[in-house]
Amino acid sequence: MAAFGDAKIIEHPNLFTAVAVVQPGAPTEAASASLIAELERMRAEPVSAAELDRAKRQFARDYILGRETVQQKAGVLAHAEVIHADLGTADGEFELFMSVTAADVQRVAKKYFAPDTRNVITVMPRGTGLREPQAREVQ
Repeated sequence: MAAFGDAKIIEHPNLFTAVAVVQPGAPTEAASASLIAELERMRAEPVSAAELDRAKRQFARDYILGRETVQQKAGVLAHAEVIHADLGTADGEFELFMSVTAADVQRVAKKYFAPDTRNVITVMPRGTGLREPQAREVQ
């Protein structure tokens, strides 16, 4: 199984996705349960200093690499204008993200990773004899 997460920070509502890709024939329920358990862990306890440091280093790398081309720079400026209505925030987010604490992560996880804001979607390939795509909401 491979897993990853992604946040789309746009005008409201924002979207966070947690994705698991399982091998053909592997049970999808175990993958869903693992992702949900990790989200619940983030709600219940602070992330470790090592996890937070790794996330910050990855953010710093992506922040720098995401400003190499003219198109990327334009995207950063567009985000600042549309989301913040202030071009000056184009470079201000770096310090904001780098100052995030484990308590901040837990506070946000408690609010946004709550079961009543979560949708679990299972997508299966067509024509393989496996179940058809389905969606279910977790309460």
